[in-house]
Amino acid sequence: MSNFIFTNAGDNMMFEEFQDPINNILKNMEIETSIKLMKPPSSDLGEFCINVNQFARKTNPIDFSNDLLPELQKIKGIEQVSISTLGNPKKPIVFLNFKLETKVKLQILSSKLEDVLTKVHTPTYAYLNTNKGKSIIVEHTSANPISPIHVGNLRNSILGDTYARILSRSGHDVFIHYYVNDVGLQIGFVVVGYEIAVHQLSMEPDLKIDLWTGQIYAIMNCFYTIQKLKQSSVNRGVNIDINYQITDDEKDLMLDSLDTEVSTLIFKNPKIEDMKKLSPSEKHEIKKNKLQIKKLKEEINDIINYQDVFRDLKSRFPELFNALFNNVSEIDLQAKVADYLYKYEHNLDESITKLFREVVDLVLRAFEKTLLRYNIEFDSFDYESDVTWSGLPNKLIDQLAKHENAQVDGQSVRYTYPKASMDNFINNSTLNKSSLPIKGQISDLQLRRSDGTALYAAKDIAYSIQKFEKRTPYKIFNVISTEQTLPQYQMLLPLYELGYEEYASNLHHFAYENVDLLGAVMSGRLAKYITADDYYKESFKRAKSAKEKADKERGVPPASTEEEEELEYESIQAVTLASTRFPLIETSPTKRIELDINRELDFKRNSGPFVQYAHARCNSLIDRVTTQKKITINKNVDFELISDSFIIEIILHLEDIENQIMLAVNDRDPSKIASWVFQLAQYFMKFYENYSVMNAETTELLQARLLVVSAIKIGIATGLDMLGLPAASKL
Repeated sequence: MSNFIFTNAGDNMMFEEFQDPINNILKNMEIETSIKLMKPPSSDLGEFCINVNQFARKTNPIDFSNDLLPELQKIKGIEQVSISTLGNPKKPIVFLNFKLETKVKLQILSSKLEDVLTKVHTPTYAYLNTNKGKSIIVEHTSANPISPIHVGNLRNSILGDTYARILSRSGHDVFIHYYVNDVGLQIGFVVVGYEIAVHQLSMEPDLKIDLWTGQIYAIMNCFYTIQKLKQSSVNRGVNIDINYQITDDEKDLMLDSLDTEVSTLIFKNPKIEDMKKLSPSEKHEIKKNKLQIKKLKEEINDIINYQDVFRDLKSRFPELFNALFNNVSEIDLQAKVADYLYKYEHNLDESITKLFREVVDLVLRAFEKTLLRYNIEFDSFDYESDVTWSGLPNKLIDQLAKHENAQVDGQSVRYTYPKASMDNFINNSTLNKSSLPIKGQISDLQLRRSDGTALYAAKDIAYSIQKFEKRTPYKIFNVISTEQTLPQYQMLLPLYELGYEEYASNLHHFAYENVDLLGAVMSGRLAKYITADDYYKESFKRAKSAKEKADKERGVPPASTEEEEELEYESIQAVTLASTRFPLIETSPTKRIELDINRELDFKRNSGPFVQYAHARCNSLIDRVTTQKKITINKNVDFELISDSFIIEIILHLEDIENQIMLAVNDRDPSKIASWVFQLAQYFMKFYENYSVMNAETTELLQARLLVVSAIKIGIATGLDMLGLPAASKL
């Protein structure tokens, strides 16, 4: 059945005027089924068909079709009705195919062409009013302000930005938020390192600030991890100094101690055949041993790896590394980071609060500059520290602690998810019951530690409430990878039990799979990444080089005026954006991407520049025709001149944009718009090859075809706009 299209919309809606006469004939035969018109298996069979099996009941569908033929043939405008079959000859699917009178068909097609082409040329094309007045928040990117935005982060940023643009087209008022994770161990490393480098040593970075803080983070994390590893070894009885580097002799001592402990634990584990004889408590002890062995092996790997990381960072960033090492050696880094984080999280020291915000804001401004290259902006930056200082997280925890689902031990609060509670929430919410992200038991959620510290999950719940109360949106979409599916889902039941039933139903996770880089490994802890800035700059450089090469081959002189230089820059920028944004949109968010940087920067293989080229070619053709023929685009044309099947296909594709917008919104899948605009660009290329505009046989035909080109140009520009891409007028 995949070859047939059931239509509530699309091509056969052109022929919907025939549905009522057919339904009336069926009604006279005491058949109440309301038929839908379908696309026939072959255009030779007619303009539309109906599936007889749907209403033939127990009657043989072929016999039933033969009984219907005389009455159906009487319908005004029908030239011929024929029978065709599909599938098993013994139990075929039977279709009645309707061929229209030529004059009637032309009238219908002309009317459709006029309706769509007129609509495309209005300002309301591809704008829906169904959600007018409804506001939505899209939160995306929210990268930790410690190191530069890299190509892995970019999928989040570009998907979030594109989805917000599509939501705007669907009539929503959209607000774009960025959640600033400024409370946590990673930012603590950067702040302490920054204070040493800038405030104590007066160092000034000679590179973009987020790249520099990324180096600081990697170096300070290395020191911190080595200190913890050495502390662990000392606690195990190894006689070494606790500092921030591991000598070869120290590494041997640390590894020997761990190997001994691992061997002891392995020796304690019984053979598999003896496991059945063990008591539950003994089995629990074995499980603990296995977890401890795993932890110890991870520590062994860290000791080996971080000795290498130390040397690597020292060789790559010698000046910064040595400056930080010499100063950190005078302090207890673990204690200082913990002290600074505690004082910042509780807003106890104005100077420390000022220091944290100084670092975070510098990095955020760098992020803004990076993302602006990609045509991405934000309406609000929301700080985790502000959520913490509001007191709301602990207030919510105290309320949840009184609930029967909570497990309380002193100040520690853990929230559980009994099946009965989840079933009650799901049944009383507006969530799609058939597509719940997690089925089965949900793991417990730690809301507060025993020391009274509210954890990230509690802050997320509080922040969600604040977003709803700040903008009063009817929906919120958090754009975050599928790795965060559980934490995102865990927020809903607590919100519901706190009395925020509507918020729990309208807080949505826009999930996407991560990006794998072909032939590259990125690590913030090693300060190794392909940054979003580098990706853009390399694409821009290649686009410029490609243009210069093409200009030279065609004998086009370099830009000689300021206006020409500006147009050239805009052209290169358009290709750069298309080659960097499009590959991260064209694949469904549910699919993992393997990004080949060299492929994406090859403009002959990248779909984005192809779409840009199609738009530029439309524009060039329109300019050439209107200039040389001294005419303007006229909407009052003879539509019968362009009523052939291929142009109809193009027009129906242009009309389908509203349907694609709604699908993209409902499925949270911007790739539907990318596919739509790419298909439209392909349609134009085929049209350009087969339908001459400049040399059309008559002026009337030229005007009609020119109107089609104009509509395609508007359609491509519309699709590009939703994808956050400029529509290049010249390439």
